[in-house]
Amino acid sequence: MGHGGAFSVIYSVPGAHGYQMFGLAAGPIYDPQQRGEDFGESMIYFRPGDIVKFTPVTEEEYRTMQKQVAAGTFAYRTLPVEFDAEASQADPEGYNQRLLETLA
Repeated sequence: MGHGGAFSVIYSVPGAHGYQMFGLAAGPIYDPQQRGEDFGESMIYFRPGDIVKFTPVTEEEYRTMQKQVAAGTFAYRTLPVEFDAEASQADPEGYNQRLLETLA
C-alpha cells in the first residue's frame, strides 16, 4: 500500500512503485490464475462498493499468513454489509461508527 499527495494505492503485485510505501497486505489482492478461494469469481479480490478495513498484524501473524498463502489455504475475513446511503447522509459519524462496529 502506498500514499502520494492526496492519493492512496493498493498495489496488486509486490515490488518498487512510485508512491511512498506504508504497508503490505498479507494476502494477495490479484490472482490471474484464480487459485485462492477468494478469487472464484474474479482475478481481482476487491469489487466496486467494497468497504475495506485493514488491520495491523504482528510479524509472526504476517509470516503465518504468508505460509497459508503459499499452501493455498489463506482466505480473507469477509462480512456482508448493506450500505445505506440515506442513513449515511443523515448521520455520517453515527453510521460510520456502526460500520466500524460491524467490521470489528
